[in-house]
Amino acid sequence: MAILILLTGLLLTWEVEDPVRVTESTAAQQAPLVTVVAVSAAETTASVSAYGGVRSRWNTEVRSAVAGRVVERSVIVLWPVNE
Repeated sequence: MAILILLTGLLLTWEVEDPVRVTESTAAQQAPLVTVVAVSAAETTASVSAYGGVRSRWNTEVRSAVAGRVVERSVIVLWPVNE
């Protein structure tokens, strides 16, 4: 009985699958057009200038996990503490 169920499942799977159809082509593919420019060595200075804005994806709020007040903080802390 188990073999019959297995064969039925395999048959249903075989019928349901939709194989991808790939076509073969013997035509040569067209190479992309290129432009050739004669160049010579020279010193040049490149200058890149840009500007933009940065916006955070999420707004976050940092809170302490315990109640109390701040009595001392390190000088390397980046955000101000309301004392």
